[in-house]
Amino acid sequence: LFGISRCGIFAYLDYCLGRIPPIKRRKDVSIYVATIEKANSLLNSFIETSELDRIGLVVVDELHMIGDGSRGTIIEQLLCKYLTKGFGQIIGMSATLSNIDELAGFLRAYVFSTTFRPVELHEFVRIGQTMWKVTPSGELELNAELPPNVCFATIFAHLQRLSKADPDGLCQLLIGVIPQRSVLIFCPTKKNCESVATLIAKCVPEDVRKRKLEEKKKVLAAMKEDCEGQLSPALENTILAGIAYHHSGLTHEERKHIEAAYSEGILCVVCATSTLAAGVNMPARRVIIKSPTVGCSPLGKAQYLQMIGRAGRAGFDQKGDSITIIRPGLEERQFRAMLSSPMISCSSGLASLEYLSSFVMDLVTLKVANSVDSLCEALTHSLLYAQVGYAAVRNAVVEAVEKLKTEALIVEDSEGTLTSSQLGAATFVANLSPLEAQRLATDLSASLNNGLVFSSHFHLLFTIAPYDAACAVDWDLFHTLYLALSDSEKKLLSSYGIPEHVIIQYIVKKKRLAILRDQLDEKMEELDAFGIEFSEIEERVRSYQRGDAAAGVAAAL
Repeated sequence: LFGISRCGIFAYLDYCLGRIPPIKRRKDVSIYVATIEKANSLLNSFIETSELDRIGLVVVDELHMIGDGSRGTIIEQLLCKYLTKGFGQIIGMSATLSNIDELAGFLRAYVFSTTFRPVELHEFVRIGQTMWKVTPSGELELNAELPPNVCFATIFAHLQRLSKADPDGLCQLLIGVIPQRSVLIFCPTKKNCESVATLIAKCVPEDVRKRKLEEKKKVLAAMKEDCEGQLSPALENTILAGIAYHHSGLTHEERKHIEAAYSEGILCVVCATSTLAAGVNMPARRVIIKSPTVGCSPLGKAQYLQMIGRAGRAGFDQKGDSITIIRPGLEERQFRAMLSSPMISCSSGLASLEYLSSFVMDLVTLKVANSVDSLCEALTHSLLYAQVGYAAVRNAVVEAVEKLKTEALIVEDSEGTLTSSQLGAATFVANLSPLEAQRLATDLSASLNNGLVFSSHFHLLFTIAPYDAACAVDWDLFHTLYLALSDSEKKLLSSYGIPEHVIIQYIVKKKRLAILRDQLDEKMEELDAFGIEFSEIEERVRSYQRGDAAAGVAAAL
């Protein structure tokens, strides 16, 4: 690679090992392989120690992620800082870029683009029992009519009524591929991954189960050793059948062993969420997309291309194919529209005041810029500048600076020189956004002023719990656990706005909604028959919601 004989290489990929700042080697060339966040921290450490000249080449894989929310904004910030202070070369790679000219302008780069694919890939769509082929223009043309799914119960003789157990016909699509070749099945949710893997494990014939059985047992033994014996029975059963699921709910060790076993051919089917489509090197002969959704959202074109791109990788197979299972109706119309639509352009995340404020905080703390003018100069190396121009960038910078001054994160002297405050420096070191920093500082100050409760670990755990740890709360269970707390712990929750009556309100609201839903489900056909308008039902619901709390509790119970 360019410059490898005289300087280090900084690469962004999916792993990070080592310390920050890294150990400086006298003679050896260093290659740093890191996640987006660790890469940014590593670059910051080189700027702080005035050693950015150690980096001669920056390689960014999956460059299209630059338009992907907060993580994409970190890539843009990283590259902007390197373009401002660095002296090396940048190489960006992606298979799903649309506004490549804007990105080239942002990076001051030449474009090398090709449609060549070393391994042929065939795209198919399954609607019911009909197989359609995707043309280069994104149209669907009839390919074949599949036999009824129930016919394959003779192949999987131990499973009666296969069509009911496998309504999507997934097992039918595995025939002729496994166990000699591998299959990746993308599922919309983590739970669905586990369900599909369990289903296929029950369906596969005995010869697939017995294939490489000793190797499978060794994989399980290694997983149990690394996970201290804590292994899901469902995962264990699927691995013994040559199947596995892969998602963020697994531990790092579990994912590592599954990826290795799949690469070695011990596992022939892996059911995964869409996160596997980007970054993890797990190629397959066939990719099956069980549903054109990611969570509850329709599948985007970039995500779709990332998924099917796992099929037929060079060096692993001679060909590949993808099959997307869709249902007639709305799902089919959305999928057809997605196929024929252009790729979504990458937009700069720095257009958001929150992200721009965070970046301004970084630039000031790192002493890359110390005034509005120098901040604007640094941001001429951003995708934001390439997309909106200098005037818009300057207006946004002025707004961000005023916001940070108001929040006491930066200080401006009489000559217009900007420096970070003590809180601003702490925000940078903690790698927090200004919004998170303000909230955390307020909560910590409140805890210090009101006193920490040391009678148990509860208050300390409450203090360090991350704000973005989203979870679905079972309020009945929450109330049961609440009743088991000590008086001091209940008082603590009340001080944070969670007294017992609030918990009761959530329980009552949930039960009210359940009752109304059941009543409406049962009576909707009768209402239609009697000509009752739905607006009348809505008014009744509003009237019910306005009822006094005591009556609501009594009705719910």
